[in-house]
Amino acid sequence: MIKFLLPIMFSTFSTACLSQTGINTLTPKATLDVVGKPTVATEPDGIKVTNITGNELKAKDASYGVDQNGVIVYITAIPLPTTLKTININEVGFYYFDSVLWQKLAGKNTAIIGDVKNGFQSANHGGWVLLNGQAISSLTSTQQINAGTLGLSGNLPNATNAYLSKNGSALGTVSGSNTVSLARNNLPNVTLTGTTNTAGAHTHQYTDRGFGSFNSNTTNGSNPIEDDGNITRTTASSGDHSHTVTTESLNGNVTQVAIDKKPLTMSVNVFVYLGE
Repeated sequence: MIKFLLPIMFSTFSTACLSQTGINTLTPKATLDVVGKPTVATEPDGIKVTNITGNELKAKDASYGVDQNGVIVYITAIPLPTTLKTININEVGFYYFDSVLWQKLAGKNTAIIGDVKNGFQSANHGGWVLLNGQAISSLTSTQQINAGTLGLSGNLPNATNAYLSKNGSALGTVSGSNTVSLARNNLPNVTLTGTTNTAGAHTHQYTDRGFGSFNSNTTNGSNPIEDDGNITRTTASSGDHSHTVTTESLNGNVTQVAIDKKPLTMSVNVFVYLGE
């Protein structure tokens, strides 16, 4: 009886394989229909795909080509170093083969390594790492590797009081300042002038020769000294002088303070995605 049933069973299985196959169901609704047992608490449900490390998968590079398009695996460790086919494998998770490269099996809004976001969270969470200058060595092994692929080493950048911009320096480099001090050549070309007031009028006195009799030495000149009080006498023009005009300092002689050029801002934290 057993010998008779086995051929029938294999025959039935072969027929099913040529059409639709069901697991835990006699009426499959697709090429492969796997029905779980949600009411049986002692039996886990789900489909388990191949679990493989990145290095193990990398060793199989030659085995994957056009015929393996769409194959799905679950990577348990990042390959080091990566190859052309495994270059996108940078964290643990599901990957599919697109006939050329292994691609991350992720949703539309799933973060990828190197994404940056702002948030009110105050600590690392869900693969997002706070950019506060923390040591890369304090991160998980996966995050340390991914930080290295981004060109980061030593410590993560510190985004405190920094504005995110492509500033022409290396990625992650914080440069510049939020304050500025003006130098003399930053000021407008202004000429300061001033005038003195008219106060300080004065006269110069000298003693005239009086009304006595005076004689001149005729050998030294042709005219004797006149004794005539009606002649106007003036002082010489010698004694030229200048006045110094002092103006007030441009800043009022107070200690110079740097100008704060930060705009009105909202305080948030900055995170980079480095994976779990």
